[in-house]
Amino acid sequence: MTLESITVRFTPTAADYVRVATRIRLHRYGPLSAIIFGVFILYVALNVAALLENPDQVLKFLSSMNRFFFPLFAALIVPLVLLVIGPLRIWLRVSGEPRYLTETSMTFSPDSIVFKDAHNELTQDWSNYYAIMLSDKDIFLFLSINTSLARFIPRRAFESPEQEAALITLLKSKLKVEG
Repeated sequence: MTLESITVRFTPTAADYVRVATRIRLHRYGPLSAIIFGVFILYVALNVAALLENPDQVLKFLSSMNRFFFPLFAALIVPLVLLVIGPLRIWLRVSGEPRYLTETSMTFSPDSIVFKDAHNELTQDWSNYYAIMLSDKDIFLFLSINTSLARFIPRRAFESPEQEAALITLLKSKLKVEG
């Protein structure tokens, strides 16, 4: 590691890809899930309030339970897709493909980022990225062309806390920090 560039090396695991994909989905769709759940709770509260106001409507309400179960289904399906089906699909795709699980190196300099693995070498300008997000286990670099795509660096890839701090300082000087 020099002052001009910082290189990190790691071998991603299928669990890394699932964790990262889940985190990115929550970052992107978490507010939508919260809104859907909030609307469902409001819907239930309004129905309960109407029943308490007019108790003879209980039988009518029970006969029209599809009115109740549709929002329940909608409130449950969004988190199910985000937190179960999506990560399972990624696990199955990544664990069966050795090309995703090869050692990766990323070299960050003030001018560019160089990505290398067993199959590719790619030099990219900083303008290809628009933001970073820091989590307890990873650092995410969000691509400018598709804000739901990100490269990740597991925090275990750093040789020292100083190297991690130096990279975070460089990233913060080049990109905005999100959530």
